Order: sequence, then structure tokens, then C-alpha cells
Amino acid sequence: MENNVTTRIRGIVVPMEWDEMGFVISVAIATYSEEKYIVDDSPVGWKLKEFLRKKVTVEGSVTHTESERIITVTAFRSDTGE
Repeated sequence: MENNVTTRIRGIVVPMEWDEMGFVISVAIATYSEEKYIVDDSPVGWKLKEFLRKKVTVEGSVTHTESERIITVTAFRSDTGE
């Protein structure tokens, strides 16, 4: 079942996938309520790779599938003052 909901989440940017050289190629947001949102491959989402292991607030459209939550990021801000 899929549905899109615009939301704001807070959490820490964590790596999800690495390439064969060990570079992070996808990230997720681990929330304080222990949920994980996979960040969709979008121009704004790619910028989150610069904030690995940092606290952020993210706004975007969330798609729920049976096993995942995927967020298409429209805006974000660092919660660590960076």
C-alpha cells in the first residue's frame, strides 16, 4: 500500500548504501522514535550526504510501502548549527 503524506521529521542522517570504493551513495534519517526514513534520490536529498551523523529537521513527501518509508526531501536544516 502506498500513500504520499507531506511531513516534517527530526533525526540523524545515517548511511544506507556504499559503493565498491566505500563512498556513501544513499542515506536515511533515523528518527528519535526509532523509525527510519530512506531519503529518495533527489537534488535536495543528495545534499544530506554532507550531514552524515548530524541532527537535522527534514520536510518532504513520504511514501509508505509495506516494508519502507521513503521521503522525497523538499527542504532541510541542520539542528547542530552548521
